[in-house]
This record gives sequence, structure tokens and C-alpha cells, in this order.
Amino acid sequence: MGARPDTRSGLWGALDRYPFTIGVACALVLLFLFAGFRSGGWPIHPDLRLALGANSSDLVLREPWRLLTSAFLHYEPLHLVLNLLVLVYWGRLAEIHYGSSRLFVLYMVCALAGSVLSTLWQELLVWAGMAQGSVASVGASGAMFGLLFLLLITAQRAPARLGTLLMPLRAWIGMAFIIAFLVVGPIDHANHLGGALTGAGLALLFEPRPGEDLAPAWGAWALAMALGLLASFARIMWALRGLEL
Repeated sequence: MGARPDTRSGLWGALDRYPFTIGVACALVLLFLFAGFRSGGWPIHPDLRLALGANSSDLVLREPWRLLTSAFLHYEPLHLVLNLLVLVYWGRLAEIHYGSSRLFVLYMVCALAGSVLSTLWQELLVWAGMAQGSVASVGASGAMFGLLFLLLITAQRAPARLGTLLMPLRAWIGMAFIIAFLVVGPIDHANHLGGALTGAGLALLFEPRPGEDLAPAWGAWALAMALGLLASFARIMWALRGLEL
């Protein structure tokens, strides 16, 4: 679907114009709150992270849905807040130019690519003897890097229309990399790289089309992905009944 006219104001107007941004943000927050409640606080207990759908190279072949569910989970408040800042600030702009359904599909592809590269990197470290086993990787950072690089390459390709975005985008990307390398703790850099490269590649494949109707296939793909996620998390919640931390 294309960009929507500003026919409403307030909350309903925002929901009408930015269903992708608001929908994904609400999903991230609700899952974070549920995980914190179930874990008894933050950071989220490692066993609960795995049970909720974290990405782990030991499990992903048997449970491939982890490649996407992991991108909707966060282990502590700062982790969530940083990703929400990117989503809320830049997601709305990307949604105007790419359309809600198409942006959701592109976002999910970036999340998937980040998780795949993370899984391969985990396996490489184990094979090289640099790690004893896989980790429970979670976070939307790969998808957020994909979103930033999607917009960066789009702005570079259309400087007459989007050139004013180049400086702030470069600043945000620079800050994101600085934070990723300075923050103490387990940072999944492979996930970030996979998302960033994929976002840049998608910007070369798909032109922004603000205000235009998109092919119905984008809506069908977005719906299928959303239903697949819901089914995966419904399965996870059912399995949590027997988990003791």
C-alpha cells in the first residue's frame, strides 16, 4: 500500500499513516514487558531468552523460526530503547517513501539476513575453536541497521529529493557503530553487518514510491509474514507453560 493522506489527527491519524512503525514498536515493547515479567526483571534470564525464540546456531536448523523471532526480543532496557529510537525516528520516514506493507517485508528480510549471518558466524567461531558453543542472540539491531542503510542508499540515489537526509543519516549510523563497539556486553556484530548490507542491497533493488499504489503482492507477503510471526510466538507461549527458571 502507498502513503496515506493525512485525513486524521492524533492517535488514529498516526495509526492510519504509520501502521508499520507503530505496529513493530508495540510488538517490541509488549514482548519486552512480558519477558521481564516472566523473568522477574532484566536482563532476561538466558534460559528464558532461548525459550522465547532467541537465535542459536545449535537450534536454528530444527527451529528456523528463531531467525525472525529473535529480532523481536531484547534482553535489557537500553537494548530496547536504542532500537526504538531508530525505529520511531526513521521508520516513519521510510514508511512514507516505501509504503507500509512493502517496508514491513523489507524490514523482515533485513532481520532474517542479520540472523543468518549471526548463525554462520557463531558456527565459524565454534569450528575455529574460538568459542565453546552457540549463544542466545536477540535484538532488532540487525533490522534497524538495515533500515538505516536502506534510507542512506535511497537518499544517495535521489539527492535532489532526499539529499538533506544524508548528513543526519550518516551521523546516526556513525553513532550506532560507536555505541555498538563501546557498549560493554555481548554485542552481535555479525547481525548488525548482515542487516546493514541487506538494507543497502534492497535500496538498490527497490525504488521508493511515495503516494503510489503498490502491487497487491506486497500486502500478501506482509500478511503472511505477520501471521507466521504470530503463529511462532503463539507456539512459544504455549511451550512456556512448563518452563521453570
